[in-house]
Amino acid sequence: MVTKPALLDALTNGVRLEASDLFEFFPAPRGAVGVNTSLLYPDRDEVQVWILERDGEYVVTDYCDAHDWLRRARCFQELTDHQLSLINDVRRSLVLEGEGVELVARTDDLEKLPFLILNVALAAVRVADISYTCRPDGSPQ
Repeated sequence: MVTKPALLDALTNGVRLEASDLFEFFPAPRGAVGVNTSLLYPDRDEVQVWILERDGEYVVTDYCDAHDWLRRARCFQELTDHQLSLINDVRRSLVLEGEGVELVARTDDLEKLPFLILNVALAAVRVADISYTCRPDGSPQ
């Protein structure tokens, strides 16, 4: 297992991950590694995810960015039960964890990180697509 300080170096210099050409790694707060993905939110902002090491596992998270994107899009005051159900469907279909609106994936295998990065980023895009379930005034359809 690569240690936290070495994780960024491993991802940017030493370790060749399958599909890593799709990502740009950068240092992030709290010992995390930020990842710019090739996926975009509906407003063309780049989807970013973060990798942390917790309890001997790599954790890939969006830190609730998809939810924050919905708020910035002024889609809703609060998520409806239907919208929360849609977020949970996204989580289930992409085999993710998380509480509330955070999207999370875990592994203890460095080689599985590209798959998890793509799943969390794709989930963030799919959660942002919930904005299409809102009327222009921000109320749910």
